[in-house]
Amino acid sequence: LYLIYLSIPSFYKNDLHIKLVGDLQNSFNQDLSIPKNIKYSIIPRPHFIYSDVKFLDKDETKISNFAEIKKLKIFISQKNLFNKQKIKIKFIVIEDGNFYFNKNNLKKLNFIFNSKINSDILIKKSNLFYKNADKELVTLLSSKDIKIEYDKKNQRNSIVLIGKIFNTSIKIQSFIDFISKKNNTNIFLKDLKLKIKNESIYKKEYSSYNQIKSFRTSLNSNIKINENRLYIKSNESNFQQIPLNYKID
Repeated sequence: LYLIYLSIPSFYKNDLHIKLVGDLQNSFNQDLSIPKNIKYSIIPRPHFIYSDVKFLDKDETKISNFAEIKKLKIFISQKNLFNKQKIKIKFIVIEDGNFYFNKNNLKKLNFIFNSKINSDILIKKSNLFYKNADKELVTLLSSKDIKIEYDKKNQRNSIVLIGKIFNTSIKIQSFIDFISKKNNTNIFLKDLKLKIKNESIYKKEYSSYNQIKSFRTSLNSNIKINENRLYIKSNESNFQQIPLNYKID
């Protein structure tokens, strides 16, 4: 009987398409182009599957693709499966995606810094590209996993990325407190024995403590951006264990 209950959404999956698209657009803060090729599976847990999904990048003159995704899975709560209007997304999985960033559409990620993430997101085996001013594509990184989720215990958004940048292994972990506007980020490049730590506050004025460590060198900086002016000051830095002081304003 329980398997029959879990199978109920398969009977109304096509009717649910509009609601799922709306929920996804809210989760990603993004316009989507999703073909109505929806499938449903209860293994390993109830979820809907879409193929060949596109995130749209709209500006005043044209519409282009911000992302192209081969497979998108929407895992749902097992409660209220009798009522299609009460279907609730638990988490989203993206597989084999290509994301194309430029200086304008990077703003699409602001929702991570400004509000609670609606649904946890796992991005698997995907590539991130950046298009420069000359419209040339530069590979930022290829990811094994990117986890974007809401940390209920600490009431903050969390991002963990594991992948490669220019064939060098990289791990990025970031915790974003969107209420206090604080962000703690750690970046580790294993092959280069390089660690980068950033603790920032991004209110009306941006300020941060930034640490770059590699071998016996540690560059520690206090950074401020005020009215489009950049201020950088050393904070007990050293180069090969030799004290280093610097200041930019």
